[in-house]
Amino acid sequence: MIHPRHPPRRKSRSTIVQLLTRVALVLVLLYTAFLIAGAPPVEDVISASSLLALGSTSAAATTTSATAATVEDSSKFKNLHPLLKASLLRSSGGVLSGSTIDTVAAGWEINPVSTYPNYECNWLDFKSTTGKTTKFCGHSDPDGVTDTIMRKGRFHHCNILPTLWNKADKTEESIYLEIGANIGSCVVEMLLSTDAKIIAFEPHPKNLFVLLSTIRAMEQSYQDRVVIVPVALGAESAMETIYAANGNMGNSVVGKIIKDNRRQEFKIEDQHSIHVERLDSIISPNAHVAFSKLDAQGFECNIVSGFGASLAAVVRQVKFEVSKNHLNNHGCLDLLSRFRALGYTIYSENGIDKIETGEHDQFRRMTELIAKRDQ
Repeated sequence: MIHPRHPPRRKSRSTIVQLLTRVALVLVLLYTAFLIAGAPPVEDVISASSLLALGSTSAAATTTSATAATVEDSSKFKNLHPLLKASLLRSSGGVLSGSTIDTVAAGWEINPVSTYPNYECNWLDFKSTTGKTTKFCGHSDPDGVTDTIMRKGRFHHCNILPTLWNKADKTEESIYLEIGANIGSCVVEMLLSTDAKIIAFEPHPKNLFVLLSTIRAMEQSYQDRVVIVPVALGAESAMETIYAANGNMGNSVVGKIIKDNRRQEFKIEDQHSIHVERLDSIISPNAHVAFSKLDAQGFECNIVSGFGASLAAVVRQVKFEVSKNHLNNHGCLDLLSRFRALGYTIYSENGIDKIETGEHDQFRRMTELIAKRDQ
């Protein structure tokens, strides 16, 4: 410890109070100026970068109650789902004015990685399809996607996403939605290779740890374009259990254990209770989701049911994985019919060849399809 040469002079209690008041006022003014300056908006949806604090202990610890009041009053947050707003206010020490919601009990977990306090990143060099690079936090435990990025610089299943986004009909406020973000390989590819504003859902705490670590290590301009929501999506608001395969965190399954192969193991320490919410209770029907990726290990029927007719009208395209093993085990036998009932036409991954009839059992192996709204 370094000691000063002369003992500091004591300030009176009133002087200290005055100084703290001035500091709080300056913080509020700076924050208000930031809002007026206009951080990249996601109009009537979810403010980009606002939810990053959900996974950040330091962000939650350093936000003042004055800022919490600003968050509560800001028009940027007026259309948030109540649980989202409660979570934001919990992270900043605020309260929900005029509401009966208990902000201590309600809302999603503020620090979703607290169950892995000693977990560390396996830092990798990520190189996007456009040649841009960033540091990437992979799993320090064995993991298939992490191994692929270590060997190839990125995850090949994400390579097509920037092309599909660039071809999609969109506006400046259009959203890229990722349901089942895993460790963030596709989120990072989209951040580096496109100008998309991104909302990504990932419920597993271990995946959240590495995903949030990567985002926080990126330049601020990238951080401002992404929101990470730490819940699973489904047909109704509920609590569920999520299971994760040892050696393949990509096989994180909601509701039951589904193995990729007979020898695959699921450790109890990677089994967690999580929140499940309907997508139409989180995303406003005023949004424009130009493109979305859905990969939920057989839970897709529940997620599509949670779109609702109003939200299906604004989610223009959905690229989704068809895994016969996972869909069958979850009893999801009519996924393609569910998309069609909401006004989608099913195409192969190239977006050209129509699949007008039938269900997923017509495909012999795992495949990728695209559901498009033609109107």
